[in-house]
Order: sequence, then C-alpha cells, then structure tokens
Amino acid sequence: MSVPLLMADLVHLAATKSPESDRTWYLLVLAPRPCPAKPAEDAEPSTEAGDLMPLNDVWLLYTAPVEHGDFLRLLFEFGSRGALRWDLHDCYTVTEKSLGVGGCGTVYLGQSRMRLPAPKDTAKVDIPAVPQVAVKKLNKSGGVTEEINIRSEIEFLAVARGHPCISALFGVFCFHEVGSAEGRRGPSIRWTIVMPLYSEGDLFDYLAANGAMKETAAATLMLCLLSALTHLHRLGVVHRDVKAENILLANNKAVLSDVGIAAFLKDEEAMQRRVGSPGYAPPEVVTDLPYDEKVDVFGAGAVLYFALSNTLPFPGKTLKKVLELTARCKVKYDPALFGDFSGSIIQLLKALLQKDPTKRPSAKKSFKALWTMASQKPEIQRSSVARITLQAVDDFDSLAATRLESMKSNGHKPGWTAQMLAFIARPRFTGVTPKKFSWGSES
Repeated sequence: MSVPLLMADLVHLAATKSPESDRTWYLLVLAPRPCPAKPAEDAEPSTEAGDLMPLNDVWLLYTAPVEHGDFLRLLFEFGSRGALRWDLHDCYTVTEKSLGVGGCGTVYLGQSRMRLPAPKDTAKVDIPAVPQVAVKKLNKSGGVTEEINIRSEIEFLAVARGHPCISALFGVFCFHEVGSAEGRRGPSIRWTIVMPLYSEGDLFDYLAANGAMKETAAATLMLCLLSALTHLHRLGVVHRDVKAENILLANNKAVLSDVGIAAFLKDEEAMQRRVGSPGYAPPEVVTDLPYDEKVDVFGAGAVLYFALSNTLPFPGKTLKKVLELTARCKVKYDPALFGDFSGSIIQLLKALLQKDPTKRPSAKKSFKALWTMASQKPEIQRSSVARITLQAVDDFDSLAATRLESMKSNGHKPGWTAQMLAFIARPRFTGVTPKKFSWGSES
C-alpha cells in the first residue's frame, strides 16, 4: 500500500490516551490534492474553493500508542516528504526578523516551540528539536497559480531529500493570516516552507567579506557542490540556477539551495524555457540553443572561478555586455589571479567552463576528478566534509533504486515549472551581516 504525500493535506488529533502509560493513540487524516491544471497565460488567478479541493480519496491512519515526542517526529517525516500541514504556529514562533527577500517570497527566522527529549537514533537530525529554522513565506499570487508554484518547489526538495549538501525540507505549511476570515480560501491563505537555518550566509557574502578562497577551501567547496549536482542529475533533475548566492555555508560544509526554477530533464516544456542568472548561465542558454543538465556543470565552473578569483568569468558592467561575453565564452585566466593555483584545479576549471556542452564533463566525472586531486592533500583527507561528499556519491546507486521507484507512488511526477523568469535577481540577505571568518578547514 502506498499513500501519495506530495501536497496531501495532513491533519491529526489525539484519539485515546493509554491507561497504562503516558502514550497516546493518534488519528491522522491525509487528503491528497490533485495536480492543478496549468492556467491560461491571460487567465485571472483563481481563488475559488472548488479549484483547491482535494481528491475524493482520504486516508485515515491510526497509530499505536506512542509518546508525544515520537509522534511529532512522525509528523515531520510526513512533512519532509511534501505533506501539507496546518499547524505552523504550534511548531514555530515566526519572528519579524527578515533573513532575505527574493522573487518568490521572504525568509524569516523561526524559533522552535517544541521541547523534546533526545531521540534514540542520535545519528539523524532531530528536526523537531532544531532550535532555529528558516521560514520562507511565499508571495501571494492567488489560488491555483500559487499552489502550482509551491508544488513545483516542494516536489524537488522532497525528491532530493537526504543528500548532505542539498538544502533539506523540514516541512510545508499553510496558515490563515491574522485578521483573515476563518476558513476562507484564496488570498487569505499563506504558504510557507520550513528549512534549516544556515547562519554563515551564502558564498557571495563570504567572498565579499573575505576575498578569494585558497585552493584547499575552494576544492572542499566544489566537492560539496559537485556531489550535490551528481545526486540531482542522477534523479533526472536540473537545478538551472547554480550560483554563489544559492550556495549556503555552515560548519565547513557548502549546501546547494533554491530549487525554485529546477526542472525534470524529461520535461520538454520546462526545458525549453530560458532561465538562470547572468554570469552563471552558459552560452547555450543565452543564445537560445537546446540545453541539458550540463548547464549546472557550467554554473559550477563559474562558481569555482568566482571562488578562486573573487570575480566572475564574464565581468561586464551591463547585462547586455555580460550576455555578449557569455555567448563568446572566451574566458580569461589572469596569471595575477590564477598563477598560484595547481595545474590540476585550473584544468578542471577550464573543463567546466567549456563553451561546447558536449565537451564539458558530467557532474559525477568532475567530482571524481576533483576527489582524486584533492585526496592527495592531507588536510582534505582528514576532512569529514570531504568524506561525506564521497559517501553520498558512492551510496547513491542503492538509494536511487528505492527513491525512483517510490517517486510515482508518493505523487511525484515530472510536471511543468511555473517559474518563467528569464533571469532571477539575487535575493538580498538583509538579516545576515557579511563578516570575516575562516571557512573550509577543520580544527
């Protein structure tokens, strides 16, 4: 038996308390939602309740007697797989502190309201016990359009879950804003995504505060990024917006974030759209040629170039100039900026930034080449971060068979990506002040 979880409404209640212990029976109700039909481009946003009604199938799940903390963990397991919860304010206090503003919404600091005993399995992250989180409130677009937007992002977060270098999904929530009519559908509903909080900010801010990275730190960064891209590509997902602003830093680990414009490689309609960010988008995108997952490899090359030199490979003063330089793709390697780096990492950099996508190595091949080079450096050999990136790549085959088999039964299927922006502006992280700190080394 399988229950489709993606965007299934999840509600629960305590049914009966065990007379013999502090444990309780709980009833969970799961109501899967249909995938909304794509609205016409000139259609008005729908706010009709009928457009947001779930499927006729409703699943009733009755638990055995469990402790309250274990039940909360069960709810978060459902949420990490894309189930839609309505109890945000029971779980978190959302502060007024804005951590960042982007095209899709605003990210706020969230404080956990749950106080739980330590779990038996200490190897896994105990999501309900994480004290601070990032709460992304999506902008209102109304009805079906809004649901399609969030469904796309949640789908990719849920599909890619489990990789240590890809931003995790803690849950997706709906709530009625203060002052809205209780039970009212449409614009009064706010959608939110809860994710881990990466307090060290993003790579862009790090380089702004600290300057270019040393080779060892850049290699560790790229092991994380290429391991994450290998994972996505083997799931058939193309990120399409790999850039320094979407690489978050925490505990000497780099984490790829923001799958808002990702697409399934087999989704022909989505893969025809011109999306990405100037300076990172490859020549085939800016010249309106067909593209594939190698756009992410090129983006990774631009990130490595930026990390080593603190400048982008196509530094035009205007958008038009950046796009012209990208189309020509004559990358300069100034000896004053790159002269002190090893031939191996420069060779990898040039391969990633190949103009012809067929000549670019795959993410996995790039990772393996970098690992071979980096493993000769004792400081990287001792790095736990580097080891987990390798383990994530090596463990994927056994994981993928189960994950891909379950995607369809959990409600995941390649659909159209609602984001249709030509280029995505950089979100400004107003709540994170760039500061100097050492990244990429372990004590």
